Parts: sequence; structure tokens; C-alpha cells
Amino acid sequence: MLKDMGTAKLLEYWAYRLARPNRNSTRPESGCANSSVRKILGIRRSIMQGQSIDGREANQLLGLIRKRLLVVDEDLEDLRFYSTVLQHQGYEVHSIPSYKDGAAWVGREDFDLIIVSQGSPNFEGRSVLARAIERDRHAPVVILSRSIDMPCYIEAMQTGALDYMEKPLSPSDIGLLVRKYVRSHTGSA
Repeated sequence: MLKDMGTAKLLEYWAYRLARPNRNSTRPESGCANSSVRKILGIRRSIMQGQSIDGREANQLLGLIRKRLLVVDEDLEDLRFYSTVLQHQGYEVHSIPSYKDGAAWVGREDFDLIIVSQGSPNFEGRSVLARAIERDRHAPVVILSRSIDMPCYIEAMQTGALDYMEKPLSPSDIGLLVRKYVRSHTGSA
């Protein structure tokens, strides 16, 4: 049962994040996110009034909190495509067009899933994968590649990648991939 002021403050924070997913935005997001915000604020109001919520409501609440994804790809068309698809599927997506910058982002923020392009057969995406695993050996990282390159595949999997997939992925395939591997906020870090 959830019944405390700390939980109420946390719910208020997530409602705010859902309403304004872009930190630079002053406009609330419309549609699905607004109904999630209303649900979160309703649960917060119940807690503030001294009521508790049961496990079913708590699980529903966790499903409302947007998952944070990092997508790193130097192919700008692929980056734009995957980022747009995932944003439309309700994820908070940080799109990074360089491996060096992607590795830096991994070092300063937490993500529920990191999707990184292999790059050329030289496997430039290795820097992002290595940084993620260095920071958290359980970091959920998926490598995407234009073609299966067996040495890169072996290196990625031995380094700690969860999967190695061949591009292009359809919108439904990328959605399935993310749902399969996205880390739950209640999971261990």
C-alpha cells in the first residue's frame, strides 16, 4: 500500500514530467499523456487525503511513467526515424547523432534502454556500449547494424549488449524490441 507524503511528492513530479516531457517546453503535452497526468494527480490527491492505493493501482501507476530511451546513431535518417517512432509510442527519447556525445550522455544520465548503431565494421558504437557497461554492468543496451557482422556481433554480446539486430526495423518491430528490453523503474540498477 502506498500512503505517504513522499509518494505524493513523487507522483507530483511524474505528473509534471508527463505534462512537459521536453524540459525546454512550457506547453503541456496533449492526448494520452494528459489522461495519464489526470490519473497520476488523482492518485496523488487520494494519498494527500490520507487514503492508500492498492497494489493494482500502484502497478497501473508505474505503467504510466514514461520510460527514458537513448538512441545513438550517426545516420541522421535512421536516428530521426527511430526517435520519431518511439516518441509516438510514448517513450521519452534522447536522440544523439554522435558516438562521442552518446557516451557522454550515458555517463551523466540514467536510461531505461540504450539503442546504439554499430556504425561501420569498425564498430564505432562500441564506445557507447562500453561506457554504459562500465557505468552499470546490467545496463540495457541493444546494438543495431545495417548488416550482421560476426566479429562485431561477438564483441557486442561479450561486452554486455542484450541484443544485436539488423536494420531496418519496422515501427512495430522497434516497439516490440523496446517493450522486450526496457528496464522497469522498479528493477534493480
